[in-house]
Formats: sequence, structure tokens, C-alpha cells
Amino acid sequence: MTSISIASADLTAIEDIFAAARAGQSPGMESVSRAATQIVDRIQKIGLSSYLCAIRDHHSSTYVHCLSVTAIAASFGIELGFGRSDQERLAIAGLLHDIGKSQIPLDILEKPGALNDGEQGIMRLHPELGFDLLRGTSGLPDDTLDIVLHHHE
Repeated sequence: MTSISIASADLTAIEDIFAAARAGQSPGMESVSRAATQIVDRIQKIGLSSYLCAIRDHHSSTYVHCLSVTAIAASFGIELGFGRSDQERLAIAGLLHDIGKSQIPLDILEKPGALNDGEQGIMRLHPELGFDLLRGTSGLPDDTLDIVLHHHE
């Protein structure tokens, strides 16, 4: 698989997750789990560095950030010898940790310069917004909700 197809497949998955969230819907855990499994597979096959190089040129910093966190979290689990299910749980948490950013206005989320105090206040809401969006999602482990809510603490 070329770096373009790796980036395309995983960026499509993260775009779908955020599109559901923008519509006020929790992303389907089946598609999130499938994406996490594919990312863990790719990292095991090509390595973290190659994976990060494949995704870094995408235009959306939020999507690239989510995929980078996913890859690093999954690699952490792989290097520590975690079982496959725990590697995938780390990948799911990485995919979803910033889902609350789907509720942040794009003019704030993608602002090229520094955020003012008001904009920073809005941006700081994204962990709680993500938690609220995902709460009650069938099949989502409680520890993943904790990661979404507390990832900036």
C-alpha cells in the first residue's frame, strides 16, 4: 500500500467520524473499531515513522493530529507488549480524543494565528463537548470516555 493510499484510507475514516459528530451523532463504534484495527495493522507493517510521514501532508491539522495521536498511542502499546485488544483500545481512544473539536466553529479551529482569550475559552470546551457527544455510545469503554474528557489535564 502506498503512502497516498494509507493516508487516504485513514483520513477518510477520521473525516467520517468527525462528520457524524458535526451532525450531533456519536460515530458508529463498528467503523471506529475497524479504523483502529487497520491503523494498528499498518503501524505493525510499516512502522510509526513511515505511517506519520504518510499522513502529515494532509491539509486538516485536526485530522492529522488525531491520526498522529492514534498512531503514537498504538505504537506505545505495541512497544510495551500489550495484547492486540489493548493496542486497538489505545487506537480507538486516539481516534476519538478530540471528537469534541467537531463542535468548535471552523474559524476558531483552523485560525492561522493565535487565539484570543474568548476563542481559547471556546477551544477549551472540546474535551467536555466530546464526552457529551460520546456518552451513552454503545460499545465504547468507560476508559475511552475518561480519555476524551481528561486528555488535557
